[in-house]
Amino acid sequence: MTNGMAHPQIQTRLRTVRNFTSLDALLDDVLLRVLQYVDVEDILALRLTCKRLLALCRLPAVWRHRAIRHDHSYSESFPTERHLLGPVLRTAPCLWRLCLKFPPAEECRELPFDTTRCAVAHLTVVMEGDDILSGDNWTPTVCRLIRNQEALGRLRHLELLLAPLAPVYIKRPHVILATAMRTSRLESLAICGFPTCYELPLFIRRTSVRHPPYRTLWMSPLTSFHCDLQTVDGRLRNLILQKNAATLEEVILTSESTFLVRGDVPDSWILENFPLSGEGTAALLARMPRLATLMCPPLEGIEAVADNKSIRKVSFAMEAEWKRRLAGAAEFLRRATQLREVMIYADTADAVNLVTSLASSGQARVEKLCLEDTCASTSFVSVAPLVSALPRLRNLQELYLDHCVARDELLLAIHPETAPALRRFNICDVRSCPHSWMHKKAVEALVVANPSLHVHLDFPVCGSGYPLCPCCAETSCHPELRSGRPHRVGLYSHARGQCSSPKSHQSASLLVWFRF
Repeated sequence: MTNGMAHPQIQTRLRTVRNFTSLDALLDDVLLRVLQYVDVEDILALRLTCKRLLALCRLPAVWRHRAIRHDHSYSESFPTERHLLGPVLRTAPCLWRLCLKFPPAEECRELPFDTTRCAVAHLTVVMEGDDILSGDNWTPTVCRLIRNQEALGRLRHLELLLAPLAPVYIKRPHVILATAMRTSRLESLAICGFPTCYELPLFIRRTSVRHPPYRTLWMSPLTSFHCDLQTVDGRLRNLILQKNAATLEEVILTSESTFLVRGDVPDSWILENFPLSGEGTAALLARMPRLATLMCPPLEGIEAVADNKSIRKVSFAMEAEWKRRLAGAAEFLRRATQLREVMIYADTADAVNLVTSLASSGQARVEKLCLEDTCASTSFVSVAPLVSALPRLRNLQELYLDHCVARDELLLAIHPETAPALRRFNICDVRSCPHSWMHKKAVEALVVANPSLHVHLDFPVCGSGYPLCPCCAETSCHPELRSGRPHRVGLYSHARGQCSSPKSHQSASLLVWFRF
């Protein structure tokens, strides 16, 4: 110290430290990167602190990746933020996804749904029709909402979901659908809940200047179409497929009622009022030159779709109502040698039969195979045909099985001679713990016999408030799994630094690796 003053060098360093601890020392690009990880509620609060943060919080880079929904009835994939919906619609320049339910909650009814300047890329509209007694009609608002987002120029993905009873309550829902079909620059469309039990067939036949029939309706060329087979008019579905046959790359046709908004309507009522129908759809799919991904049940005539050489990914959901067409699905898999990914959701017996058909040609080029027993079969089904089929899938690199299919017999049969290209093997068992699987002799033999293989036990370790499994309770090994976090386990046997696919180790942070 000199005369009570700090040394000049110390003063300079102090000023430097103060500068670097101030927001003013940070570039706008750095602050923008930080703001991208800040919650929406905090972003709205930061706008009130200073003019610089107010300007930064208004930039699209802060908002374009965010998703907002105001009701819990549609999905739990992103959190409900009803109290933030109003400020976001009034101030945010854009969003990645917005999910709205109509009629909206009481406190949200005056929000600017159809006049907001917030441009959305992915819009989901859920119509439940709960306001029939009050006489409110939200159809015009929904139509103006879609047209407003079209005018803002960012809308590319649109979902229209009607609850099972909504067609009885909502006034003129076909007008909403017509507005969606006329939306320009749309890339993907998902619809559910437009059955034949009300005004839609009449609207299809109508000839009007203001509301032209679907047969002459112009549509923006879609690349993705998602439709529920049980609740959407079959003629409408096939018409959309026909109009977009030249551009569609992905078609998803659901049949399990999982696309419905609420689960409070019994399946028996749905099947009685909305019978399954896929008539004529397979012929349209067979003529789509760019179709790469097809997810559907085995439709009538599905074997003809095998001649479409552009298809690379197929997913079959074999529900009970579609079992009569198992032979058609088997013939499709036998003929479709161009496939790269195959996913089968069925009981174990049907899944084994379909994989056998897939490998029967000896020319299959499948690289990824997923089998899931949707019935959680408890009766014993032999997997010997599946064991015999694996050596004929020479290009198979990824195999995903649930506990009903991943029997010891199958695990012991996998080695470099039977599956030379296999690099990843996922096992899912929601009823067990990966720690118990790690102590299975068949799992250890699988990992040791395949040095290039990475085994993923894709389900969380027990604990975290749940009772411990016998293996975790009686043994003290593998302390890494006892932190209380929902770990998943990865197993391998090759030496460190000698992995043939290093990217396999760059998985989620909750994956804990063990080397045998």
